[in-house]
Amino acid sequence: MGWYAAKVRFRAARTGGVRRDLFEDSVFVFRSRSLPLARRRAPEIARAMVAERVDVDAEGRRTRWAFDRVHDVLEVGPSGLVDGAEVWRDRFARPRDAGTGAA
Repeated sequence: MGWYAAKVRFRAARTGGVRRDLFEDSVFVFRSRSLPLARRRAPEIARAMVAERVDVDAEGRRTRWAFDRVHDVLEVGPSGLVDGAEVWRDRFARPRDAGTGAA
């Protein structure tokens, strides 16, 4: 069993639909027998992380988070890490009129 880190993205969802401009990235560590198995397990862990999570913003609106995608899964350092511990999180808003950047 080795330790792996997954970087995943969540998307905000409010009553009335998905917000297309608010995301949260997270990196967490977990144990797995191999990299291919870790890549299959990462989305399961991410979905469980937000299954019951609801945030309330400054205006009192409720925001649920939905799993969007796995960016990457990598094998990480020595034993002794706590399975499923989140090690990084970043929330950001994308401007509503921003394009994809593709020409």
